[in-house]
Amino acid sequence: MPTKYADFDNENARMFASLEKVAGKVEQRIAEVKTLDQENKGLIFELEQLKEEKERLKKQISALKREGEAAQKKARLVDALEEQNFTIKNKIAKIVSDIDSEEVSEIDVKELIQMMIGEIDECLRLLQT
Repeated sequence: MPTKYADFDNENARMFASLEKVAGKVEQRIAEVKTLDQENKGLIFELEQLKEEKERLKKQISALKREGEAAQKKARLVDALEEQNFTIKNKIAKIVSDIDSEEVSEIDVKELIQMMIGEIDECLRLLQT
């Protein structure tokens, strides 16, 4: 004779099977949620790392821009000094050629020396700028 509990189990076996099936799906969903939560934590960590790298790269770019601007300024200064150097060399060469090409008397020597002093002063002025 079947017992009362056995009859209950048999009568509700299909319902229990459905409940077990649903319970399995719930467990599967819980595992999926835990997995997604861990993936989310990993992505958040990677995002923070990328933000830090972005800031580091921004600072590096700023420093490189400043270095580039300083190098350009220095290059412009060197170009200007080379132009002044060329001008000074030309003026000195002119003074030397003036002395070599002229037979100078004592009075002309004084005038030539005054002219040379003026040219040398101009060369010094160019060097100082």
